[in-house]
Amino acid sequence: FLLIMVFVTAAFAFAVFLMLEEFEPKGYGFIKTAQTLYLMLLGDTDQPETLIGEWFWIIFVIYTLFNVIIMLNALIAIMGDTYDRVKDISVRARNYEKNSLILDYE
Repeated sequence: FLLIMVFVTAAFAFAVFLMLEEFEPKGYGFIKTAQTLYLMLLGDTDQPETLIGEWFWIIFVIYTLFNVIIMLNALIAIMGDTYDRVKDISVRARNYEKNSLILDYE
């Protein structure tokens, strides 16, 4: 999931980088654009005026929704794995208790 999130961040950073290059040829570099997107995802809203634009916010909302979907998918996978481990442990514990009960009666 981390690899997918890095890929999505790089893809959207590239889209924003291309968009900024169209308006401001000597603007941000790709790394700076990716860093800015990541910081904005974490809540840093104090960004330069060059990033404020109608298309940027549309791309940023789509980027944010993709990241929410990726994180929810990761949470579901983690919870599913945890459920499987707990279920396996409960089956072992039930069998252990059943065997101890049988040994107590013998």
